[in-house]
Amino acid sequence: MTQVAVAEPRTSATSAQGHLDYLDALRGISALAIVVIHAARLPSPWLNVSPWCVPFINGCGAAVQLFFMLSAFSLAYTLPRHLAQARPWRSFYINRLFRIVPLYYVMFVVMLVIVLSQGGTPPSNLLFATLTFTFNLVPTLSAGFVPAGWTLGIEVLCYLAFPLLVRPARSFVQITLCIFLGISC
Repeated sequence: MTQVAVAEPRTSATSAQGHLDYLDALRGISALAIVVIHAARLPSPWLNVSPWCVPFINGCGAAVQLFFMLSAFSLAYTLPRHLAQARPWRSFYINRLFRIVPLYYVMFVVMLVIVLSQGGTPPSNLLFATLTFTFNLVPTLSAGFVPAGWTLGIEVLCYLAFPLLVRPARSFVQITLCIFLGISC
């Protein structure tokens, strides 16, 4: 008897390679919320806004946590693809490396050029910690050298802990639960 493979119907929320389009939408909303809170809170003094806007602006701060949750979900969602590879953790880390490191290092060079052109000399321990993503491990360096780079430092630490969190887990639900528990600790 001949078996016929039937393709899964493609929904508007999922692209051909299993890419979840709604995750991009949530990332976009989060990015806009982060732009809003930075636009209002980075100027000194803070941007003068109408009182009715203040709760909305303050609520935009939750977008960073949403980014972390989306990242954790994405890690768990893509893990089966990596586990199917001959060297799963190598596949995982190479993928993560090429997602965050290139732009981060470009921004590092831009910041270094700006600081040096203004006659500044950044501390060598900060530069080393920034290049190795270890600045979040040193309280006095936790802000990092690259603006907003602290979030990537946290993500890198999560990437390093990821195999330890998922090793005992066997299903997507277990893996997702382990990651959310790990991030919430």
